[in-house]
Amino acid sequence: MELLEHLNRKHGVTILMALHDIQHAAWFSRWLVVMQEGRVVVQGVSAEVLTAELMVDVFGVKVRIYPEEETGRLLCIVLGSRSDATPRS
Repeated sequence: MELLEHLNRKHGVTILMALHDIQHAAWFSRWLVVMQEGRVVVQGVSAEVLTAELMVDVFGVKVRIYPEEETGRLLCIVLGSRSDATPRS
């Protein structure tokens, strides 16, 4: 991931990734496209798009999202499993 970040920042290379680990997506991405069942639910700047409500609605998990103190990158901490938060249809 650090190599991809280096290529993006130093050489201006656009990186397109499909990630299933929300923490990696939150930490490394500046722009997110969130999909559910093959459809785009929301897209935009990570800090604006990634919300606790979205995580419950789309993925059925309760989370706490906040910026890390030193870097400002987003941290996404899972607080509950799918059984604790049922996604809305």
